[in-house]
Amino acid sequence: MINHPLPTSAHVSGVSTVGRRRRVLRAAVVPLLVVGVGLGAAACGSDDDAEPPADTTFDDDLSDGFDESTIVGLPVDEARSLVEADGRQFREAVIDGEDQVLTMDLVEGRVNVVVTDGLVESVAFYG
Repeated sequence: MINHPLPTSAHVSGVSTVGRRRRVLRAAVVPLLVVGVGLGAAACGSDDDAEPPADTTFDDDLSDGFDESTIVGLPVDEARSLVEADGRQFREAVIDGEDQVLTMDLVEGRVNVVVTDGLVESVAFYG
């Protein structure tokens, strides 16, 4: 007598559940991949002829009216206090000739200073 295993839910109609799952996944994933690749390729188009909107204006003066002469020559802590009392952020951009690691976010009115021997030498930039 030959012993055959009884059919289980994994082998109904001669097709395994794994095979069905693969076909269903393939049927769902392949169209998504095609759409994704198509959208990616469309996004890579050239915008050489595109012009910026007419109402775009850039404010190159990010100092927002801050008078840097009020802090140049002061000790860092005193300069920081003055800047923060004016409602601005204070950041040491260069300390004793060494550039500091800075974030790339733009904050209008933020005062970035150059410090030498504990004194504010200059305002490096705003933002």
